[in-house]
Amino acid sequence: MQMHLRGAVSNKQELISTLEKVYSKATSEADFYKRLKSERIELYTRNNKIVGVKLKRKFRFKTLGYDQNILRELDKNITQNKRLNMLKSIREHQQQNKDKSKGRERTR
Repeated sequence: MQMHLRGAVSNKQELISTLEKVYSKATSEADFYKRLKSERIELYTRNNKIVGVKLKRKFRFKTLGYDQNILRELDKNITQNKRLNMLKSIREHQQQNKDKSKGRERTR
């Protein structure tokens, strides 16, 4: 909240905008990962599967709204319009998670 007031952007917000840009241009799941690497974003794996990205912290794709089903949709060669609708639903999911986490914060 304080970063927002100062006009600064968090690492997570930068990551989200980069993911949106890359997702809208990617032609497959493999291309999505390749484009992330070209943006100098390090991927991390668990059990030999790519599950997220690593900046100063690790972020799982699932918590960012990019679960396996959404990434597999890229392989189906979906239209740009459908891709934009997917991004819209991802943003809504992120907003819901943000609202939930605000409800869990402690008050002093």
